[in-house]
Amino acid sequence: SKINEEPNNDFWWGCKNLFGINPRNVHHLEAVHTLLQEHTNLPIPAILEKHILNGREFVVAEKLVGNTVQSFIGQPDSILFSLGKGLAEIHTFKAVP
Repeated sequence: SKINEEPNNDFWWGCKNLFGINPRNVHHLEAVHTLLQEHTNLPIPAILEKHILNGREFVVAEKLVGNTVQSFIGQPDSILFSLGKGLAEIHTFKAVP
């Protein structure tokens, strides 16, 4: 990783405290993706391959069908409802430490 010090943000906190992983070690993403797939209807890409190159971990992930949403402004209520439902499903899951 090119990161010299650990970022202080929700993503890193969640990886460490909810999933017990170091985000620099991307081979753990497979377990995280599998867990997320079990607890939400949101599309979570499958991890297709894992490799190590020059001591760094890499993954090849499935490409999801669709387009990236640039803004939620003007989107149909159904999209926001589906996103909220999917996030609620994830956040109601209680991980066992």
